[in-house]
Amino acid sequence: MLKEFAEPGKTVKSIEKKIVYFDQISGLDIENMTRLTCELALERALELGIRYIVLACSKGTTGRIICKVAKEKGIKIGEEIFMVSVGAGKKAPWAKETMKHGMINISGTRAFSGIERSLRWKYGGISPMEIISATLKRICQGLKVCVEIAVMAADQGEIPLNEDIVSMAGTHRGSDTAVVMRSNLSSNFFHEDEGIKIREIICMPYVRSPPGFRRKYGAHGV
Repeated sequence: MLKEFAEPGKTVKSIEKKIVYFDQISGLDIENMTRLTCELALERALELGIRYIVLACSKGTTGRIICKVAKEKGIKIGEEIFMVSVGAGKKAPWAKETMKHGMINISGTRAFSGIERSLRWKYGGISPMEIISATLKRICQGLKVCVEIAVMAADQGEIPLNEDIVSMAGTHRGSDTAVVMRSNLSSNFFHEDEGIKIREIICMPYVRSPPGFRRKYGAHGV
């Protein structure tokens, strides 16, 4: 693993990592795409000795599948790896099942919307947070959500700051994107030394959502 900061005069060192690109989005093949993403995320977390995985989960699909994959691989959630599900929280009908496996379920205002989105709806214009969100979506929808939920988990004190984590999300439903990143509090998003840092992309869709996808399927949920 490379170091956190560059060192003046140091000889160049490089490492090669695999990125998996999917020819489908999770919203069109929820079970298969989510399972593949969970397997890749767990594999990279174990390879790097990462202790925390954050995942978007509002309808229970990703939480259910990653708990199953972890069990198949003999990984003990809450001991070897801690999992934080961001979405519907503890009151969701599926939450009790994932909590039995040791998963932490949280909910809260989305880091990239909140009051600023309400202002846009009422008065028009666009907020800085929505510009950040739209920019991250240029890579893929899942990456935007990966960063957003990592910040939410940090703000609620469920993950350590300045430590590598794996974050997972998807397109509309399920998961198709996973990254290795460092999170921090939303107030430190752009901090020069300790701000948000994307280290590695583990997997992501190579393709875009089909035309009219969001109008047809409405709000996303995982």
